[in-house]
Amino acid sequence: MTMRNKTYFIAAVIAWWSWISFAAYACICFHRIPVCEAYNSSSVIFIGEVSEITAIENRELRVRFMLQRSYRGVEGTEVEVVTGMGGGDCGYQFIKGTTYFVYAYRNLRDNRIQTSTCTRTRTLTDAGEDLAFFRELPNAAPGAGIQGSVW
Repeated sequence: MTMRNKTYFIAAVIAWWSWISFAAYACICFHRIPVCEAYNSSSVIFIGEVSEITAIENRELRVRFMLQRSYRGVEGTEVEVVTGMGGGDCGYQFIKGTTYFVYAYRNLRDNRIQTSTCTRTRTLTDAGEDLAFFRELPNAAPGAGIQGSVW
């Protein structure tokens, strides 16, 4: 192998390793979830204000909320949710003192409530569509419809 070929080989290995490292830490959410889909797929749904954020093991954050309204899966005045720290692990970056409309799920292995950027979780100020959906939910007729395109 010539010196020039060795240089190209080393550059290729470094480029490949960089790409693999980036890909391993990238968070990819495939689509924006509509409210009805988030409602049907989330076992925990609530509105709450972040009162505390604590780093825990496994690069996770424990976020404590003062519960303002529960739609599904939680009761009481407080709820704890676990999320990643961000930086590629899909962790939601909550801000203390901010109120959120949270869509989450209960982990079956350890019973912890978890959420991420791939859920429909958002600040309450950005949750107008969600609030309208939940306001109309008691008046909704039973049944469902399917629409879409087939190519």
